[in-house]
Amino acid sequence: MRIEENQHEKYESLKDQEIWNLISQSDMNALSYIYNQYYSDLYYFGLKCSKNEQLSKDCIQDLFIKLWEKREKISIQYTIKSYLITALRRTILDKFAAEKKIETKNQEVFLENDVSLSVQDLIIYQEADESMKKQMETALQSLTAKQKEIVYLRFYQEMSYDEIAESLDIKYQSVRNSIYESMKVLKRLLLVLTLLFA
Repeated sequence: MRIEENQHEKYESLKDQEIWNLISQSDMNALSYIYNQYYSDLYYFGLKCSKNEQLSKDCIQDLFIKLWEKREKISIQYTIKSYLITALRRTILDKFAAEKKIETKNQEVFLENDVSLSVQDLIIYQEADESMKKQMETALQSLTAKQKEIVYLRFYQEMSYDEIAESLDIKYQSVRNSIYESMKVLKRLLLVLTLLFA
């Protein structure tokens, strides 16, 4: 999906709800705009979920086809980005379920010890040197699958607690508690690692 530069500027100045309204009114350029705007985030998220480049691409294509087909019925609660990530997550789970690879009930997309987050993108450690980043990667492996997913959405995708709660279909307070517990674990482990390798 391509969009002219002047059209890009037109949509860039609009709020998410305004863009979504245009899509619901069959504005294909508005759909192209959000496709181009969020493709890399969606692809990276899909890759983290599926560990399969082609599956990630296919699911993004399926998602946008479905968005267009159901454009008049879909509404967004928070932001377009959080809606797309939520929808992509469900699309990937559905694809896995269809292929009978995993059970969908209470399934966590990020399996234990299966996620290597981009530490440089974690806001609280943006200025960390290379040694600290490696220690952070090690510390992240101690988190549960659900904690990793929440930390990823919060710090890499910069989603709000409300958006994460919607995306993962869990309570707002559960997101807050998970972030708090994850940060406690990471800080404690980083302190130990720093002392061991100092």
